[in-house]
Amino acid sequence: MIQQVSTEEQEFCRIHKLSEFDLQYQEMAEEFGQITDLAATIAGTEISFLNLIDNYNQWSISATEFRNIPREDSICSVTIQSEADHMEVNGLHLDERFQSKEYVKREDGFRYYFGVPLQLESGEKIGALCVLDRGEKSISEKQRRFLKLLAEEIVGKLEMKRKIHELEYALITAEKSRNQIAHDVRGPVFGISGLADTLRDEEVTGEEMREYLDMISKSANGIIEMTDDILNREARHHLLNAHLLNIQELRNKILELYRLPAGGKELSLNVQLSGEHQQVTFSRRKLLSIIGNLVSNAIKFTSEGGEINVNLEILQKEACYFLQILVSDSGDGISEEGLQKINDLEPGTSLGTDGERGFGLGLPLVKQMVAERNGEFHISAGNIKGTKVAIQIPIK
Repeated sequence: MIQQVSTEEQEFCRIHKLSEFDLQYQEMAEEFGQITDLAATIAGTEISFLNLIDNYNQWSISATEFRNIPREDSICSVTIQSEADHMEVNGLHLDERFQSKEYVKREDGFRYYFGVPLQLESGEKIGALCVLDRGEKSISEKQRRFLKLLAEEIVGKLEMKRKIHELEYALITAEKSRNQIAHDVRGPVFGISGLADTLRDEEVTGEEMREYLDMISKSANGIIEMTDDILNREARHHLLNAHLLNIQELRNKILELYRLPAGGKELSLNVQLSGEHQQVTFSRRKLLSIIGNLVSNAIKFTSEGGEINVNLEILQKEACYFLQILVSDSGDGISEEGLQKINDLEPGTSLGTDGERGFGLGLPLVKQMVAERNGEFHISAGNIKGTKVAIQIPIK
């Protein structure tokens, strides 16, 4: 018997798969902007977007801008829920699913939409490539085919970036072990080289013996040069720095991504730094996904005029460092039943304070991602005012 997978389970797998790409949305315009330009040119439309859709937001990349909107305002969110390989709407203002959206209902709003899901080889649809126009129109079958090819190209580039990032993170993780091995090898090798040099300088009979000693010396010197290269951190300096942050840089990225969504509900978003180790650097892997889900969840469940507070601190325990993340809000709190679902990694669908819809996957996803980084996750219990989440992740 084939086991049926629920919509919630499918959605959890989808957004978890998106988080594995560890995308820096603000930095994608340079790499993918030309593709969106090409898509608009092929379709003959005013604009095209590469849209990536997580649990709460649609992150839109084009050649000229980066923006995000709530997921419930996204047309592409409907596209990726369909079984079809594209969605076309000629007359957005006449379609009851979209006619109330701000960018459609105004006089100069969009009228035409064509979107192609960004479907991974494993089946998950993490977003869509779409084209939009303010006039009513249609595109040919040839144009559709080209847009689908562009969508496949985007997926291919994203998959390649993910694999490169995984290799880079593996190299970073192996840094300490590699250095230790190199140091362990250098001692014995220097001994071999020194012995060979001594014997070569002595009056040793036999040309063959001298040749053997020369070979030993050259071989040993070659290993020494190799270990010097391994120990040369400058060769990997750019790679390491590209994946490291301190908490000041992390704070700036959080504010850059979520200040506008919070401001849209007239919420105060405060990101504060604590502690003495603010210049300690750490891998950025999945941190923006973890914190972003917490902040987005707080935005969803905090009423207009409320506040969201994020505190970042580096803690030192003996020789180890930990990143501590505290996120609290002035929302409605969480029930015991809701808390149990989070701890059991179960979805819990509910509406936000402005009617925002979702699958209730944000906090279970965070809990799983924190576990993947060997961290600890704690959330406040009971029907109290506001929700508090505390996370500690080992970083060194």
